[in-house]
Amino acid sequence: MIYRLRATIPSSKVFVREYEIPAKISLFDFNKFIINDLCFSSDQIVVYRALDEKGAISAVYGLFDLGYGSMDKVTFEQLAQKGQNVLQFCYDMHNNSCIVITILSEEPEDPRSHYPQTVLEKGHNPDQFSAKYEDPQVYIPRASGRARRIFPPPDGSGSRAAGGCCPDAPYPRGRWRWSSSRGRSR
Repeated sequence: MIYRLRATIPSSKVFVREYEIPAKISLFDFNKFIINDLCFSSDQIVVYRALDEKGAISAVYGLFDLGYGSMDKVTFEQLAQKGQNVLQFCYDMHNNSCIVITILSEEPEDPRSHYPQTVLEKGHNPDQFSAKYEDPQVYIPRASGRARRIFPPPDGSGSRAAGGCCPDAPYPRGRWRWSSSRGRSR
């Protein structure tokens, strides 16, 4: 029996990971896997907060027993039996940076697969010690608001003399300007 998990960052519309893990895997072993998958440093203290249906914290699991069991004693199968299907993986206590891990489904184990495994990956890994998740894939529109053609149109009408291909290039075609003394100059 395996569980399919989805990991998301609440402040990001881009970051998502989906994992398939064995039901009997402990939080400690899953922690080693996710730390490696996200390229985090393994020498930092992390906790897993179990959330109930209303989003309130119902249990906290850490390296040490915090009253609900330690990470090496609690398995995902036990979490699912308790109804704790949503976890917050808190990887930076100072900034309260968390990844929300949700148990999506229970599926039969594929004998040809090796578990745990990443089955879906979108967005870059978060910085472990950053205050917030920054996505470099967010595009900033040009300040001028006008579109600039990079390639000439297929009909060939985009000549430089007509202001077509790259009208705001600093030098017209055929001129070389290199700054080094050994560079080429015309």
